Formats: sequence, structure tokens, C-alpha cells
Amino acid sequence: ASCLVGSEMCIRDSINDSVFSDSDVTAAKNVISEFFTLFGDQQYQKMNTLCAGDAASLDFSYGVFGMKEAKLKSCTYNGDYSARANKLVFECSFTMKPTANSVYDPNQTSTSCLIYVRKVGSQFWIDEFASGF
Repeated sequence: ASCLVGSEMCIRDSINDSVFSDSDVTAAKNVISEFFTLFGDQQYQKMNTLCAGDAASLDFSYGVFGMKEAKLKSCTYNGDYSARANKLVFECSFTMKPTANSVYDPNQTSTSCLIYVRKVGSQFWIDEFASGF
């Protein structure tokens, strides 16, 4: 049985390695970074141009994932989640100020979330924000 588990892990790891290349990960990270730079500059319409799906129609002037202001602290690629979602998934942490009606305590200054990035051809778009780590 341990041999089976081992080979299963090898297969899963090779899938993770082959789903998205290092350059894909870098390009997707750059989109996330640009998105939060625009958020800092209150360029809400330009933020939408970096998004796909439901995220493309959100009004970011009200905030992003409960954050009125956010500065990206870290952005770590998660190969396991990405292989399952067939999207690039990043665990991102922020220093932030919460929006008035968010789930966060009004005095909270940091949070984290998952950001899913969709690859279409050679383009990368933020697809969704989720809690989960």
C-alpha cells in the first residue's frame, strides 16, 4: 500500500509541475501585483480589465474582498490547489483597512485570501477571491 501511495503522490506532483509553467506563475503573480497597485491608486475601472468571469463585473470602488485599502504583502503559488482548480491559485496576504460592512473587525489591519487566476491563451485574468487558508 505504501508503494501505491508513493506512486500516486509522484503522479500528482508531476501533474502539478506540468499544469502551469514557472513563466505562467510569474505572469499570474504580475497580474495580481498590478491589480493591487491599481487598487492603491483607486483605478477601479482598470482593475476590471485584469479580471474575468464574475470578478470582471465587480465594483471595486466598494472594496476588494472586504478590504477598502490593501497592500499586497505576499503572494505564494499553490500547486495542489491549482491542479485541482485548473487555474493558478495563490495564497495572498495583505496589510489592509476593512470596508465598513465587511466580516473583518474594524480595527483589523491584516488578512489573507486565495486568488484564482485564469489562463486563456497567453493572457491571465483574476477570476475569483476566496477565503480558505
